[in-house]
Amino acid sequence: MQDGLQYICTASVPLSQERGPLHIKRTPVLSFALLVQVSHIGRVATWFEEMYPKIRWDSQKAYLRRELAVSEARALRRALYRQWLFSLAFHTPEVTRTNRMNAASVANRCRLLRTWSTDELLELEDARLCLESLLASICPTNGQVFWNSGADTFLGPCQQLQRPRFYPFFYDAHAEATELETYSIPAAELRVQTMEGWGDDIDQYHILSSMLKLNPSQVMVLYENALCRRDVEVFVDEHGGGNWFWENGENLLHTWMLVLHGRGLPIHEVREKICSGLLGIAVDDEKYAIEANVPGFDISHYQSDVDFASAYSSGARFVIIKATEGTTYTDPSFSDHYEGATNAGFIRGGYHFAQPASSSGAAQANFFISNGGGWSSDGITLPGMLDLEYNPSGDDCYGLSTSELVSWISDFIETYNSAEGVYPLIYTSTSWWTECTGNSDAFGSKSPLVIARYSSSVGELPAGWSYYTIWQYSDSYTYGGDADTFNGDESQLQAIALG
Repeated sequence: MQDGLQYICTASVPLSQERGPLHIKRTPVLSFALLVQVSHIGRVATWFEEMYPKIRWDSQKAYLRRELAVSEARALRRALYRQWLFSLAFHTPEVTRTNRMNAASVANRCRLLRTWSTDELLELEDARLCLESLLASICPTNGQVFWNSGADTFLGPCQQLQRPRFYPFFYDAHAEATELETYSIPAAELRVQTMEGWGDDIDQYHILSSMLKLNPSQVMVLYENALCRRDVEVFVDEHGGGNWFWENGENLLHTWMLVLHGRGLPIHEVREKICSGLLGIAVDDEKYAIEANVPGFDISHYQSDVDFASAYSSGARFVIIKATEGTTYTDPSFSDHYEGATNAGFIRGGYHFAQPASSSGAAQANFFISNGGGWSSDGITLPGMLDLEYNPSGDDCYGLSTSELVSWISDFIETYNSAEGVYPLIYTSTSWWTECTGNSDAFGSKSPLVIARYSSSVGELPAGWSYYTIWQYSDSYTYGGDADTFNGDESQLQAIALG
């Protein structure tokens, strides 16, 4: 059997002391039941082989899409088998929110991952990100659902929803292919029209953390069958779910980070390279991968001590620094941050946190320009950035209607353009933009997009933009602040600074 598969087949009681350590290879007695189990696990892996290129090279990187080489397919299978084994062992009702971080539990999980090489651990994280992307499409945010609500949701008499049938074998890895229902329309296409939202981006983050406790077989079944939120909840409940499942995140990522940190690897840099295609299962041609992004980060006074020199040495080339908020607040760390970034050699710029309910867009644009948000064509200063996101202390959309917010944004960017000669960048998330502007397409031809999405892929963009300029993909950057990546090479980044 291929590496990892035999462990799944012999780990029916994975935490039992009688079984011994999980990584010890066992030779099971050959039987028909074993062959059935092996066949099912292999079919699941084959399904993921077909899905991986679509996930790994999404619409933003379609020009790189290709079939997996034999060695890459084998690496994907091995990573899936090991993720499956980890799920069987450590994502159980016995591993609760209160005990999962005690020393014995953490040591037990780390003991398993330490038996695998560093390259194999990188492949494991790549496979985990693949599962996360699939689950994100099954459990979309409210904004994503709203954005897709314009589709024709009428289903004709030949396209009636077929309820998924769930079987206990999906939990213990035994299955027959003939027992899977099929649709005249693929479930993934129907789901765009029928799936309810699961909250905002933060809610989705916690939901995905819980859902990642599912094994690859269960993720596959949900992707092929689930059409609405109730389908997902029933599936989880019927396969061992409950409060322990929804109130408890997955353990694999934390364990993976501990093991790699123990080996002296820079965790966030490694994950950035996996996302950009330089590490993992299918490695892109380095020329394309390097040209596709430039690392950077954004900061405010919450990051009082930023190591700019180390960040620059690690490859980061731009910093976006909070300058103002509303018409009365200036960030107390802006000057120090701006000077530190400049001295370290960064391309840098300021950002303004919008408070649309407090004053006009023009007033806030002028306040921003007067307090560090201006632009000059010196090649190292980015146009200012307008930060539009959920209201941290009230109504999501600041109590304004969609038309009022669109008018406010227009007032801000036009005032900025009149004063500085360039349009500011617009920072937002697809969910907020959809909810609060009605997914307006009025600004894509003017302001570059800085998209916020903490996931393995950018996902759907707000209306009006066919591509993003900067992607904020994590709220934890090694040297302080949020982690960003520029969608282009360094010369293109500097071109924006030059205007």
